[in-house]
Amino acid sequence: FSMLKRFLQGMSIIARENSNENQIIGVAINTRSCPWDGKKLEDYARMTNCVSTKKLLHIWALLAREPRLHEEFSQLSIFEIGILAVKKSLEGQGLGTELVRRSLDLGRDLNYAYARMNCTSEFSTKIADKMRMKKLWEVPYQNILMHDGRTPLALPEHPHSRAAVYSVNLKNNPPLD
Repeated sequence: FSMLKRFLQGMSIIARENSNENQIIGVAINTRSCPWDGKKLEDYARMTNCVSTKKLLHIWALLAREPRLHEEFSQLSIFEIGILAVKKSLEGQGLGTELVRRSLDLGRDLNYAYARMNCTSEFSTKIADKMRMKKLWEVPYQNILMHDGRTPLALPEHPHSRAAVYSVNLKNNPPLD
């Protein structure tokens, strides 16, 4: 499992600063979502020894598996905005919204019928709402439990209070200007 593999698929969008350093200031890591992704992520989680990576992979597996979007939409392949990140000093200035807008346009250009977005903070949730995406599934982090059934898997700090999955029909929703 590698983020490099996702970049190499050619669907991720990177925002760079206009300077000599050409620093990355934002990224939308886009990929193709398939029905078996949740199982693969669980397998990766079991194989890793790093506790924080293991927890992250379990949460990603839950987001990939639980909404059952592939069944609901009768699609084997859905365009996915899997990770959205913006340089902290630039948050709230519209860069995240622009990355999502361009990602959805890319999904349309690649002829996907549906797009999904995993939202793990209040910031990404607001962007999904702004882009007319529909919330299909949500869980507070405190309700994602370890195998003992009592202990939360992770309790990240605000603005990371819940994880949600949003979706949009790319064929029936025209691009926003």
